Amino acid sequence: MSDTTDNRFHFDRAQAEDLPALGRLAAGTVLGSHRAVPLDVMQAWMRKNPEVLHVLRRGDEIVGYACILPLSKETIMHAMKGKISARAIPLDAIEPFTPSTSLTLYIVETVVKQDRPDKVRVAARLISEIAAFLIHLTQQNMLVEELYAVAVTPYRIRLCRALGFQEMNLPRAVEAGRIPFQLDLKAGQSLAITRWVSQSDLP
Repeated sequence: MSDTTDNRFHFDRAQAEDLPALGRLAAGTVLGSHRAVPLDVMQAWMRKNPEVLHVLRRGDEIVGYACILPLSKETIMHAMKGKISARAIPLDAIEPFTPSTSLTLYIVETVVKQDRPDKVRVAARLISEIAAFLIHLTQQNMLVEELYAVAVTPYRIRLCRALGFQEMNLPRAVEAGRIPFQLDLKAGQSLAITRWVSQSDLP
């Protein structure tokens, strides 16, 4: 949390009116507007499950966001292998966050505003907030069994490794600058999430 009241971080569900700002954030990253999930797709995902998209604000400014989809392992593997892009994930494949269920999650995008001098600190806060969201799910009696992500920058590759993710050995899925990762939480969910918080300040 920042030192001044007007500049505090807040992490909450994205609203439809936030989507243009998210598009601008993605356009300023390695994703670019051509690789980021289109805004109309995000909006459809939000209608299907309002908790899949969260924004990180500092004061009134959106400085980052995270998109996390609960999906079947089969659908996730199609994405990991590059058989379908994130934007092409079927709407019907997105599951609800339902208490007393097991979840497999795909971290589609984590984006931080790139022109901020404190972007590393903002990225660390975003990771911590994602961990807090996962803890919230467990408190609602949901078992997060596995997390999946595709890292496309050196920072994200390094971060995934530091957080305990394992690189996936998938034929033709690993390319230069694109590595699919998996984190198995079944054996130690609480320990793994705690590690996220302790390691999230990786430079």
